[in-house]
Amino acid sequence: MEVFFDNALLVAYAGVMVLLGLSLEISDFRNIFRQPKAVLTGLVCQMLMLPALAFLLVSIFPLPDHLKTGFILLSACPGGSTSNLASYMLRGNVALSVSMTALNSFLVVFSVPLVLALGAWLMGMKSGDARVPFGETMINILLLVVLPCAAGILIRAKWSPQARKMEGIFKYIMPVLLAAAIVGVAFVGKSEGPGVKIADYLDALLPALLLNITSMVAGYFISRLVGLSLRDRFTIGIEVGIQNAALAITIASGALFFNNPQIAVPAIVYLLFPFFTALIFGYLANRRELRHSLFHKPDETR
Repeated sequence: MEVFFDNALLVAYAGVMVLLGLSLEISDFRNIFRQPKAVLTGLVCQMLMLPALAFLLVSIFPLPDHLKTGFILLSACPGGSTSNLASYMLRGNVALSVSMTALNSFLVVFSVPLVLALGAWLMGMKSGDARVPFGETMINILLLVVLPCAAGILIRAKWSPQARKMEGIFKYIMPVLLAAAIVGVAFVGKSEGPGVKIADYLDALLPALLLNITSMVAGYFISRLVGLSLRDRFTIGIEVGIQNAALAITIASGALFFNNPQIAVPAIVYLLFPFFTALIFGYLANRRELRHSLFHKPDETR
């Protein structure tokens, strides 16, 4: 049963990445060069500021190594299609959101092992729970994330009508299969090794909420400091604040990586918050945009 759920998790996540690739077009990558300042600001927030916040939080809270590792891992997994959907629903800059997702889908092969290695070194974590082989991790992420996503992009570019049909069919099926595999790995399949305790979930609750809120707010205000429009600030806040918890859970629990569901606890707990905090953040940001459109010069909200 354990082997079944491990393999199912990896296959399901690879399928989700193919699905993400099917939703992307070459023009999404061209958009990176059309708004380089916004994309670069978002990437700096995701790749540097977010891990720094995670390092700070795990330094403040007295957490065991496996939870520290889980938070550092979560901070290294940038938002995927979920943040794109949130930007669309909350009237953000969808082109910017999709451009960042497209770029992150390829950068993650470097960012995850780098942030994990840096985090283990800075936190002085020596246990096996805190470390995975750097080169092997890069290769496995390449196989799990980059190649399936690239395959989806290629299918979309070569056979666009068929790709749209496939996307329409699988956009509901794959997330359900991934969720089922995550539940199986985290709560059913691990009959051996360390078990997840209720105390782990309780310990991760407040740091997970703080990571979500502070990263969202910090992304917004850093974007404001560099002079981005209100809509772009809001979008970057969403992108930075909504992490790819599914990828973090897959790396934590999957047989190719840590193979330890304890490390997945921060990402599992984190899943409780982004939907609600994004709604509140969107409401506040859109109220601010409305005020600016009424009382300030028109180009402020572009």
